[in-house]
Amino acid sequence: MRRSWLVWLVIAFGALLAISSAQDIDSVAETARWPTIPGTVVASSIVSEEIVVHYDPRDPATSVLDSSAPIGRWVQLVCALLLMAGVWMATRPRRLAI
Repeated sequence: MRRSWLVWLVIAFGALLAISSAQDIDSVAETARWPTIPGTVVASSIVSEEIVVHYDPRDPATSVLDSSAPIGRWVQLVCALLLMAGVWMATRPRRLAI
């Protein structure tokens, strides 16, 4: 039994979603290795304090305060992988027991 085009479309969508999530996670992980400098919050409705700023050494105008990967991207990656595996398993040819 051959898999239909719809199965391949779902698997391709899952693969693209997984690749996109993995690339985002990798990009965020890279920011943790960027050099840091002390920074100051100059406008805040709560407090103003010294902070650590991670900046891109190739483009110092690009910087982040939080270099941790968002949990949502990890969830998205796992769901995409489960989607692909589930569709693949659900559409595999079955062997009949005799």
